Amino acid sequence: MQVLEKTNLTVLIAIFILVGSCFSQNDAEQIWTMGVKYAAKGDFNRAKTEFVKVLGVDSLSESADRYLKLIEDMIQQKTNTELTIFYFKGVDYSIEGQWDDAIVEFNKALLINPKFEMAYYNRGTAYGKQGQYDKAISDFNKAIEIEPYNARTYNNRGLAYSEGKGQHYKAISDFNKAIQINPKDGYAYYNRGLTYFKKKQYDKAISDYDKAIQINPRHGDAYYNRGHANANGNGEYDKAIVDFNMAIEINPRDSDAYINRGLAYFNKEQYNKAISDANKALKINPGHGDAYLLRALSYQHKGKDEKACSNLRRACELGEDVCDVYNMSIENGRCQHLPYLL
Repeated sequence: MQVLEKTNLTVLIAIFILVGSCFSQNDAEQIWTMGVKYAAKGDFNRAKTEFVKVLGVDSLSESADRYLKLIEDMIQQKTNTELTIFYFKGVDYSIEGQWDDAIVEFNKALLINPKFEMAYYNRGTAYGKQGQYDKAISDFNKAIEIEPYNARTYNNRGLAYSEGKGQHYKAISDFNKAIQINPKDGYAYYNRGLTYFKKKQYDKAISDYDKAIQINPRHGDAYYNRGHANANGNGEYDKAIVDFNMAIEINPRDSDAYINRGLAYFNKEQYNKAISDANKALKINPGHGDAYLLRALSYQHKGKDEKACSNLRRACELGEDVCDVYNMSIENGRCQHLPYLL
């Protein structure tokens, strides 16, 4: 059983919906969302107020800055009012995860202005969330043609190449370009690190996670995946535990972080600590099959086969494939064969 990689799904959502900015505080994101909702209703004065507040909390918020400029252009009649409302409605639908509705609104905006880069970017985002990666890449290409110096677009096209198409060299090229344009883009380093890990270039992955953490010391997923690289890539379990500690400090409700810290303890033969972390994960997520599997592994190595079997059986019931993998059968609720799991 290996440490589980936390993919960049959360980052996909953050980058796609928030148009490339990294909110360091939850209240900034909430204010930003209110600004979008006001703009989607055509209440641009209140929207402007909210986006100004965001910049007061996070002066580097690219999206708040761009949205303020879009509203100013609309007020000065440089941008069509109806287009602006369609666009913000699309972003609002994206926040709610209503990707089909978002695409409809972005289509409406592009009918009015086929050169509206932000609509291509966000429609590409919506296509990516639907798994339509070719369409996503096509839209990012169009956005880059119109505005070739936005790091966020290269970053997201890189995500589409890496996560959707498995074209890691193209992805790394895009992340490199994003970093070249904006060396402070922590997500570009993070996403490049994920891609290097997929290529089993663990030292490069760790180096990129280091840079992402330097830019944003509260980047929980960067700590999590650096722990993953330290454990599964380099067998550095002590370093991995330190990283998972930080991931848990940042997000105490992350059950996967407890499981992976437990796995690191397991590999150090600290089985009681591994069981303790599995228990903590199950308090957060009672249906987490990997937590039962971790407990099964740990109990077996402690010589407690009955507890190991009951936990392994529960993991199987939750849909884990361990029964087939370990040639285990269950009859009348009892384990007929308890393999040596590791």
